[in-house]
Amino acid sequence: TGMHVAYGKAMDYDGGAYGEAILSRTPLADVRCHALPARPPHEPRALLETRVIPAGWTRPLSFLDTHVEHQDAPLRLEQADAVAGLTGVEDGPAILCGDFNATPGSEPLARITRGHPARGWTDATATPGLLSFPATAPDRKIDYIFYRPAGAFRVVSAETLDARGSSDHRPVLAVLELVGRA
Repeated sequence: TGMHVAYGKAMDYDGGAYGEAILSRTPLADVRCHALPARPPHEPRALLETRVIPAGWTRPLSFLDTHVEHQDAPLRLEQADAVAGLTGVEDGPAILCGDFNATPGSEPLARITRGHPARGWTDATATPGLLSFPATAPDRKIDYIFYRPAGAFRVVSAETLDARGSSDHRPVLAVLELVGRA
């Protein structure tokens, strides 16, 4: 791709590794991979965190990516609490995205997005009809792109892409525009 990459391993898999990745046109810094609560027989999950300073910005943008448990509802709630704890500790502009395996209005999403108003997350993909799973005929929304603070960004567009062969989910794309200077 010619892009900068951050990778966070969640587990060994088939002679390699399985986890989260972030691609960026801008160099990445302070890459951290946080293990989320796990228990057998479920796959270990992770939250990948990095920082980037886009051209013209005066402070770093935090970018976070995760994939939350899909089969065990109590474990999904534990992981949601962990994501909320890991993403609620810093002020400043941030983007959080991933497969949350939770539908709009569900308790896992509420646990991640609520909290101190200055640290709350806004759903960039809140447009009705942005269904992402399953890829062949999406009938639910479980993949999201969140940002904060609310006043720092404007959502230019948000959509799901018809790329059925790349995953069991359809990719979600949001174009965010910086409002003012961060």
